[in-house]
Amino acid sequence: MKSLTLLWQEVASELATWCCTSTSRDFETVTARVKHEGDEFLTITLPNFCTDFQKSLVEGRVDRNQFQGFAFTGSLPRFLGGFFDLVFDRGTGLLLDEPSVDAIYSIRQLTLMFGKILLSVQ
Repeated sequence: MKSLTLLWQEVASELATWCCTSTSRDFETVTARVKHEGDEFLTITLPNFCTDFQKSLVEGRVDRNQFQGFAFTGSLPRFLGGFFDLVFDRGTGLLLDEPSVDAIYSIRQLTLMFGKILLSVQ
């Protein structure tokens, strides 16, 4: 549904401004994946992405076995990479000494915002 992707874009843009990063490539990814996979990308895949993100926070590092279906640059997922760079070290994948709470909040918002939505079947 186009309106869901546009809502995602607006929220992403606002959060990116808040964290001094960009989400233009992330929106391209969302658009392409929704076109290919449907709204399930927003309602299932992104909440699963957040589950892996939260595990990474608990473990203090990103594991390459997590974030299935997403490309990596260095040790971090490319998707939402601007936010990830504020939380984890791209070279090692380790949690930064002082990760950005705003970036953590942003990743959670962008990946969980449609997790509980019930879409009508047409």
